[in-house]
Parts: sequence; C-alpha cells; structure tokens
Amino acid sequence: MNRPPVSVVLIASGASSDLRACLDTLRPGMGVRDEAICVVQPDDRERLALLRKYSWVRPVSDDDPIPGNRWGRALAEARHPIAVLLDGDVVLPAHFLDPLLRPFEDPAVVAAGPYSHASRGPQDHTVPDSALRSPSALRAYARQWRDDHRGTVVEVDRLGPICVAVRTAAVRGPLGGDGELDFDGLRESGRLVLVEEVLIGHVGRPSCALRAYRPASPKLISASMIVKDEERVIAESIAAVRPLVDEVVVYDTGSTDRTREIAATAGARVIEGYWNDHFSDARNRCISHCNGEWILVVDADEIAEGDPDQLRQALTTAKTDSLMILVNNAKDTSSNALWSTRLFRAHAAEYAGRLHEQVVDRLTHSGLVGEHITAVTITHSGYTAARMAAKDKANRNLVLARLAAEDPDAPVTTVVNLARSELLASNVDEAIAACRRGLARSDDRVPRMVLLTTLINACVKGGRLPEAQEALDELRAMGATASTTAPAEAKILLLEGEHQRAFDLLRAFPEHTVDDMLMVVTRDQLAELEIASLVGLNRSVEAAERLRERLRIGDLPVTLASARTVLEDAGSHLDEIAALFPHERLRSLLGPATSAPAELADELADALWQQHHGDPIPLALGARIGPRLSPSRALEWSARLRANGRAEQCPLIALTADVERAPRERVQAAAIALATFADERAPRLLEAALAAVSEAEHHDVINDLRLLLPELAAALEPA
Repeated sequence: MNRPPVSVVLIASGASSDLRACLDTLRPGMGVRDEAICVVQPDDRERLALLRKYSWVRPVSDDDPIPGNRWGRALAEARHPIAVLLDGDVVLPAHFLDPLLRPFEDPAVVAAGPYSHASRGPQDHTVPDSALRSPSALRAYARQWRDDHRGTVVEVDRLGPICVAVRTAAVRGPLGGDGELDFDGLRESGRLVLVEEVLIGHVGRPSCALRAYRPASPKLISASMIVKDEERVIAESIAAVRPLVDEVVVYDTGSTDRTREIAATAGARVIEGYWNDHFSDARNRCISHCNGEWILVVDADEIAEGDPDQLRQALTTAKTDSLMILVNNAKDTSSNALWSTRLFRAHAAEYAGRLHEQVVDRLTHSGLVGEHITAVTITHSGYTAARMAAKDKANRNLVLARLAAEDPDAPVTTVVNLARSELLASNVDEAIAACRRGLARSDDRVPRMVLLTTLINACVKGGRLPEAQEALDELRAMGATASTTAPAEAKILLLEGEHQRAFDLLRAFPEHTVDDMLMVVTRDQLAELEIASLVGLNRSVEAAERLRERLRIGDLPVTLASARTVLEDAGSHLDEIAALFPHERLRSLLGPATSAPAELADELADALWQQHHGDPIPLALGARIGPRLSPSRALEWSARLRANGRAEQCPLIALTADVERAPRERVQAAAIALATFADERAPRLLEAALAAVSEAEHHDVINDLRLLLPELAAALEPA
C-alpha cells in the first residue's frame, strides 16, 4: 500500500449493528499510519460502549443536533491532509481506501467519492435486489463491479454526504446540515472526481444520523409552484391554494408574459429563476426558497381544494415525512385519479428525474410514499387539449424524454416516459417502438404493465387493432386484473364497432377499484366510454341521462363539443351544463372549456355568466377565451371583467397583442379598447398592429377606424 496516510472520520449512525459492521470491514484496509475518528453523542451509551471495543478508533463526543457540525468537529481534529468522511451505516467492500485515494496523486484533485447505493447525485447507483439480500451479497456485487470498472475515474460537479474523500486544507467553512461539503467552493480549488471502481452500500435506516437534523421552520406549510408563461391560469390556482397554506412560493423559469406580476398581485412570493431542461432541478430550487416545514406542490394549471383545519391537523400528527393526496387529472374525453406524493417535509425529501419527476428521500434517493390523507385534493387540467397546445407540452415533454433516454444506464422508467411522450406528441410509430424497447429491457411487472397499456393506447390511436389485441392478451397472461384490462378492451371494442359488448363490459366495471399500477379507477372515470357506447347504440336519451348524472356531481366526462351533441340529440341544449353543474365545482370546467372551439366555449361561458352573474369562474373563462373571439365579442367580456376589477385581463388587449391574429382584427381590438376604455396600453399595441396591415387591407382598416377613431383615421389617410 503506497499512499499517503488518511484520517477516516465517521459519524455514529444507524443501528449499533450497522456501525459495528462498518468498523469491522474498515479496519483491514487501513494502514499503520491511518487514523479513525468517530463522533458520537455524549448520551449515546450504547455506541460509546461499542467504541471502547475498538481501541484503534478515537471517539469524539459532540451533542450538536446538526450532523454536519458534528462531522466538522471531528474533521477539525484530523491529523492527515486527506480525510474520508464516512457515514457509519455503510457496507464497505474490502480495501476500498486504496482506489478511492489513488486520484489524489494528481494535486489538482481536491475531493473524490465512490458510487453508493441509496445516495444521491453523481454517486448514486441502483443495486439489483439480488445484491441487497445480505451484506455478503452486496460485497460480492461490489467485487464484480470493481473488476468491471477498474481504474475508471470521471470528473463530476458535486459529491454526496455518504462517503467522500477530501483534502482538509480545501474545506472552507462549516458543513451543511446533512453533512454536505461546499462543493461550489471546492471546485474553485480543484477537481472533484467519481471513482467508479468503488461501490459501497448505504443502509439509510430511519435512525441514520444524517436524518436526525430537522431545521426549524418559521411556517408550517408552503405551497411550491414552478411556472412559465401562466398568466391565464395562475391567479385562479393561487387563489385556490392560499387558504390552505402559510405562503405561496412561485419560482418563475423565464416567463415572457405577465405571470410574475399576476402571481405577486395574487399574494405569492415570486422568485425569478431559470430553466435548464430539468423539472427536478427547478422544483428543488423552488423548495429551497420555501420557509415551511411541509411543502405542498401544486402547478399553475391545478386547483387545490380542502379543509385548512383538517390539513393542519393531519400535518401536525403525521408519523411519516411524506403524505399522499388524490390528484384528479381532467382531460378532454376522460379523467383519472391517482394518489400522489405532493406533501412532504422540506428537510426530508426532494425531487429526482428530468421528466415526470418523483419525490425521493433526500438522503437515499429512494421513492417516498406515505399515508393517504383526504384533507386536500388537487384537480389538474394540464392534459386538456388547450393546455397541451398552449404550453406546447407534447414537444417539451418529448425533448426532455429523449434527453433522459440518451443515458444507456438510465432506468426503464425513462423508456416508459419516452413512450408516453411520443404518444402525447401523436408519434404513434415512435411510441410503439419505444414500448417494444422497454418491454425487451424489463421483466418487472409494473413497468411492463405500464408499457403494455401505453402500447394498446398507441395501437388503438394508430388503428393497429391486431397489435392492440396482442398486447391486451399479454396483459391478461401476466395476470392483470380486470381493473387494468377492461378500459383497454373497451377502447378496442368501440373502435371495432362492438358497442353492445363495450357497454356490457363497462356496466360490469366496479364502482371503485385500484388497478395493477396502483392507479385509482372508478366506473365513473370510464363514463366517456360508456356514453360513446350508448351513442353508438342510438340510445341518445340514456346517453344524455348518463351525462347529466356526471354533470350534477361536477364532472364533464366528454369534450364540450360531444356534450352539446349528446344533449341536442336528446332534445336539450348546452345551457344544461350551467344549470346542473354545482357551483363549488365550477373551476373544473375551466380546462375542458378552454380547450373547446372558441365560439362553443363562449356559449358555455355566457350560460355560466347568466347562471352565476358576477362569479369569478365565468370571468376567468371569459378572460381565457375572449382573446380568441371576434373583437366585438371580446368587448363584451372586457366590459364584464373591467366592471369586476380585472382590467389587467382585458381580452381586447390580449387579442391586440396576439401576432397570430389577423392584423385587421388586432387594429379593431386596439381601437375599441382605446375608444371605449381609454386603455393606456392600447396606443402602443395599435401602432404595432397598424404596422402589420398589408397594402391590400389598408382601405378596409381605414374604414374601420372612421367608425372607431375618426381622428386617427383622418391622420392616416393620404393628404
């Protein structure tokens, strides 16, 4: 062993048996000049007694509640220029110190770390379940890993707190609360490297010392939102969540509209951030600005509803660091619901994943689940056609999914996300190909079922019924329950024109169940398919009555256009939606109504206005659709909004600023806003609209202005 001496600085962690196993495997790899220091709390009699059996370990007593401070205390006593900070509940391979310290032969290297199971950042490595059955199995896996990756060292931007070797002279200031070094500062001194041939296991029990620190929070609960260009929806989302939380923190990733201004006016604290094509990074940056002990994650296209008192009671009595709430995903032709980890303690969790990010344990990066609570629910409208188009979600998700899938070592979930994103972008052939790649890679039950379900949907969308049926047969062969297979089978039957068989299958579906992917599925969520089967059977009265059942409880299970057709076929009209829909559920109409053709959405918005005069929901809908209407109709909604103190959402102004609209319509809208409301924003927008008018339209535009702004028309006419 030809290397400089090292100080191994441990923090007593996990169960006593974990610390004992760590010390037993550490000793054989240490040299005669190496030292081992273990920091332990002074009242921890069990571990102090254990350390007395290891005469080569120097105990350091420290009762600081912050693990990083305890580690720093021991680091200050290290005698050697290189120290290895080591969590005490790790499973070490034999003689791991030599390869871990070899990179320090390069004086430019200031820190090095191994791969670690249940870690985070570049060091994180997912170990197969077979290697986690026992410490000996993990060490055998680590030996094979060493042989396969011998001598491989890569430069990284940061390392984790489980195991890191560092030049002590480069350490500046105190360690972080969970033991992380100042890696930004270290990079100014030299290189940080990952030693790929070394793999350690991290137990990460609830008793792990790195979990013990819970920083004091000035507030109980913060709502965390990442946003970009959400001016049409963010006010309603903030208004809904504010009664439930102590603060709303909005992290803006680069809006070019009035999102930040509207969010601040609505009562949020706005952080001007940035976007790096990574959802988890953005969410974690937002969380870092939150002051709450608990984080409630919502998006601008989501509406949170609940009982504030019940929510606070649930949080103050929670026995876990994360809680799951029901998220209802509203779509244009269907909806689904799932239990999602949207509530978690800020110190204990963070997000991981570029796309379709998940909440993970901040220390081990394992997925977090918790008990279900009903004190709050979320309705998500992000997958309606209008939201998908407005945010260009299909292309955005596809870019991120393809980036994530480029990593050859990425988990199969990245292929699942890629398949879904390809389908979302209507790339049917690419979605099918991605599904087949994922199926070839994974034998795990749940990912295969998700892939097969996605494959069926893609094949149905592409009219490839034999392949859809083949995938359905494979689902059945895996033992999938009817809660998983019945919706897919119904879609196939409807496409085949087998309306009676589809109807019988759907009528037999349970009122409430959970499918094999742990998604909540109810018969009511399949109402769109049931209504379609009734329409196909020419049973229009029954179809309309089934639709009314859903409307009465605040659910629009079909598109607005389909709803009008179903009602008109039964001798009714669209006004029934406004009459039947419960007032407390009106917000859920915003998504599907916005995604409908403008004139149809306007018809519903007007019916809602007549039914609920002065209510903010019809006004919000009018603000969203008004810019898509004719200037004369936009004037009606502008007047209503202004009369209710919402001049900043004037549809005439939004129409004028929309460069996709015809220049003549933009000129009309600006002139109406100026003549009717003397809006100070109108002159600048009018000038831009006039500049876009073609020579062929010039005469017609002048005629319009003679009626609206005669003085301007006279000034524009040739002398």
